[in-house]
Amino acid sequence: MELAGIILDGIILTLLGTTIFFAGRLSLSLKTFREGRAEFERVLKDLDKSITQAQDAVGRLQQTSDDTGHALQMKINESKALSDELQLVNEAAANLADRIEALATKNRKIADQIEHAVGYTGRPLELETVTSDLPKAKTKPSKPDPKGFEIHDRDADDDDSDDVFSQDHELMSKAEIELANAIKKKKK
Repeated sequence: MELAGIILDGIILTLLGTTIFFAGRLSLSLKTFREGRAEFERVLKDLDKSITQAQDAVGRLQQTSDDTGHALQMKINESKALSDELQLVNEAAANLADRIEALATKNRKIADQIEHAVGYTGRPLELETVTSDLPKAKTKPSKPDPKGFEIHDRDADDDDSDDVFSQDHELMSKAEIELANAIKKKKK
């Protein structure tokens, strides 16, 4: 039996050695797992930190885009207003140009009629020749102005206020007379 006890001790010793071997391997695996787990936790913390930074960056980007969008919308609205204003100015300028062109055409016709009526020869016309056919406007004698320019207050003048346009000078053309008459009619 002693032999059987020795064999049994040998088997137990072999099994115990195998258990120690596997326990050592398990300990090494657990140590590697713990090191890997610590590294994994560090990676997770870095990932969480990166996600937080990305969320902050997205928030700042959203705020910047909102601010830029509002500023851009204000510029667009301002541009539209300026465009509308420029369109109005352009239309007014076109209307003014049409009026000037019409007046120039009318004045050219009047000048042609005057030239035709007095027989224009290419020489400068004498004032009496041009206005001889036109009715004379009433004038009042005035003191000559040494500077050659005088401003009258029509409301302050004591004399005939209906004859405002011919107080200090004679009208020189039919167009001026017609203009003065139209202004007088409009005032009445």
